[in-house]
Amino acid sequence: MNLGLIIRDILSNLVHTLRWQDALDILLLTLLVYEIITLVQKSRAKQLLFGLAIVVFAYFMARLIGLRTISYVFTNLFQVGIIVLVIMFQPELRKALERVGSSRLNLTLLGNSRSELIKEWQYAINAVCDSAEHMS
Repeated sequence: MNLGLIIRDILSNLVHTLRWQDALDILLLTLLVYEIITLVQKSRAKQLLFGLAIVVFAYFMARLIGLRTISYVFTNLFQVGIIVLVIMFQPELRKALERVGSSRLNLTLLGNSRSELIKEWQYAINAVCDSAEHMS
């Protein structure tokens, strides 16, 4: 079968089954990921995430090789990992919550005009597109 026909069929099925809620879900998730990436780039969270990635890689390697004691220690470490992450990222989480609370988008949703809401969405969409272009 031709690759063009396969892609056309996939896109056709996607258009027929995509609801507006799905599009909103994807847009909100994209904005959330963009904000997280922006926050990580502006803070020391980049080094922390890199260190966390090394720990996770070491865990999977220990499991793959069959190192039981190290696997046991990492398993128990990951059980309290959420608390550790909240403590490690406390300043970044606080900044992110402050940005959400003081966002102009909140004020727009609480009563400003539709044109200002459209401008905010256009700005957010352009920022997502720019970041995608920058990351590619």
